[in-house]
Amino acid sequence: MKARPARFEPIALATNDSEKELAFSELELLGDSLQTRVRIRSHGFAAQTNFMADDFPSIVTALREMSLKLQGEVRLGAAYEDDEIVLSMNDRGQLFVRGRLVKHAEEPHRLEFEFRTDQTALAPFVSELESFLAGL
Repeated sequence: MKARPARFEPIALATNDSEKELAFSELELLGDSLQTRVRIRSHGFAAQTNFMADDFPSIVTALREMSLKLQGEVRLGAAYEDDEIVLSMNDRGQLFVRGRLVKHAEEPHRLEFEFRTDQTALAPFVSELESFLAGL
């Protein structure tokens, strides 16, 4: 499976709150799967780790549809992995980001998180992801 060129600059959801962060860096497509570093910050908790998302082009399409319809839910993650990130939007224009990151090791770690931001953060985030898919 051939990898597409990597993008090292972060793609971040603009939450306008330093305590709420979702950002991808070192993005690389392996077939249709995204391999990236994810950075999460949520109400004083934070993590930065490797993250995989299967069927990434379909995820970006679903995120674009959610940004246009202002409703829906999209899950990012890989089959057989515990890590997941879910973006969902309610009927009051609030975007929720929730999920879990798990590190299996001799000393296992698990972070479950959730934060809320405004719907206006989604469209620019999706545009950046679409640009990445287009190969810049």
